[in-house]
Amino acid sequence: MKSLNKKQNKISKLAIFSGSLLVAASAILLFAPVIKSNAAEKTLNVTAIIDPVISLSLDKSALDFNIIPTSTGVFDSGSIIATVDTNSTGGYELYFSSEDSSTAMTSLVSESTIASDFSSTVTSSTMAANKWGYSLDATNFSTVPTLANQAKIKDISLTPTAAEKVTTITIGTKIDSSLPSGAYSKKVVITAVAHPSRTPTLSDLTTMQQMTHAICSASAVHETNTLTDPRDGSTYTVAKLAGGDCWMTQNLRIAGVTLHPSDSDVAVDFELPASVASTSAFQTTDESIALYIDETNPTTYGGYYTFPAAAVGSVAPVINYGETSYSICPKGWKLPSMSNVNTLNEQYYNAATYGLDKYEPNHVLGGTLASNGVGFSLKNMYAYYWTSYVNSKYPSFYGLQNNSYVSGVGSKGQNGYSVRCVAR
Repeated sequence: MKSLNKKQNKISKLAIFSGSLLVAASAILLFAPVIKSNAAEKTLNVTAIIDPVISLSLDKSALDFNIIPTSTGVFDSGSIIATVDTNSTGGYELYFSSEDSSTAMTSLVSESTIASDFSSTVTSSTMAANKWGYSLDATNFSTVPTLANQAKIKDISLTPTAAEKVTTITIGTKIDSSLPSGAYSKKVVITAVAHPSRTPTLSDLTTMQQMTHAICSASAVHETNTLTDPRDGSTYTVAKLAGGDCWMTQNLRIAGVTLHPSDSDVAVDFELPASVASTSAFQTTDESIALYIDETNPTTYGGYYTFPAAAVGSVAPVINYGETSYSICPKGWKLPSMSNVNTLNEQYYNAATYGLDKYEPNHVLGGTLASNGVGFSLKNMYAYYWTSYVNSKYPSFYGLQNNSYVSGVGSKGQNGYSVRCVAR
């Protein structure tokens, strides 16, 4: 028994010793990665492919008319609302037609029909008796096409907005008392087709507010377009310049409207004042939110804004150094930063390298509007435009002077300078 106990003790001691060795080895492994010797690394892309999808819903499954005809004919109409939803950045197409090669509504109890065969568009008053058609404006009606000749009733080339997802199709018919009573019916087909997803470019846009950084990046250098600003209906030429930024190539001229986060570069609603009546009325201080639209040639010279107006209330003395967060520019656009201006300067002074006309931005020599109401200064000689940068409480500007680009700081922003917006 004693000898057995001694063996057990030896075994126990050996086990304890072995355990110590394991702990030591673990410590070495724990700290080993800190000493990174001859390490090799590789990276890989993880990509998720999202297929384009599209759905179509109708607000009703059937459109019924209950008509009491007269000898001269009675017109009646009803609408179908088609709603399309798609994740395709290329948009979609919507088609309308009869379900087959026949376009007439047929009687369920006789051989009588209600034809859709007029040669041009008609209205409720000019539609002949015992005819029917469809309309996209509830006024002008066209013949219903056959299935083989479906009518394209909508074509959206970008991700559709909420309004662009909805289409109202009005069905109209005129019936006189010569037509036998009873139910007449015809099935129609509405088809939605998604476009392949793609990144749109400047040429695809219609409004200023559709602009995004991705769209500017995808656009070709020198690509231009004329876009509408729905805030006041003004149109502006825009272009992708050789430096890679997308700029307005006309002066901003908005006044007397409410700017909303949905359409402007603002966080909350901002009441933009109306233009002062004359240059002599342009009496401003550091904090003045004031502007003047040059009515003699508004599309050329545009508006003259104090910095607090251009920066929608960002009063210069409040900011010491840095970029203003918001502006009177449309949504998707901003006041140019000093980085944007530096790129513009590089393009100007290296025009031959870029292979372009150094005046490509089409800056206008509009001069400035003095804060004391004495009128224009240096008009048709120099150009001055606000930037988003504030330097030691003084807002910065850039422009053309003696046929060279210049930049500097204004006197706390009370003078009236022009505004060009650059895509975010």
